[in-house]
Amino acid sequence: MAGVLAVTGAMELHAEFKAWLEKMGFEDVLVTGKKNDALNTVICDRKPRLVIIDSWFYRDGTPRRIGELLKLFPELNIAVVSLHDFPLSNAPWFIWEGARSYLHLWEGYGEFKRGFGIVRKGKAYIAPKVQSLTDG
Repeated sequence: MAGVLAVTGAMELHAEFKAWLEKMGFEDVLVTGKKNDALNTVICDRKPRLVIIDSWFYRDGTPRRIGELLKLFPELNIAVVSLHDFPLSNAPWFIWEGARSYLHLWEGYGEFKRGFGIVRKGKAYIAPKVQSLTDG
């Protein structure tokens, strides 16, 4: 199994995203902007231990797409990261569709960084505000 596959549509930020994840302690990081079948091929070829997906990658369809990925790759460990102004009220859908983790930058950088530390260890983490919405 390979390292981390980070998925984001912000092509101009791929190098920075990779460097930031490596600084956070993740190893063997590949950042891609491939979608649909091309992304499935990357997952098949690379067999990542963790996939980090930008919450806005597929826009409003991102939670549904995560559910589709997990039908194809049921053992996939998916963490969703919200770096943008993704509506917090929609965040629980990622968990309900099967993402193990949801990190939300608007929780504050300290909590965001703590969440990434937990995810890096292979454990699930859901940002507190998102957790409160999934429970209620």
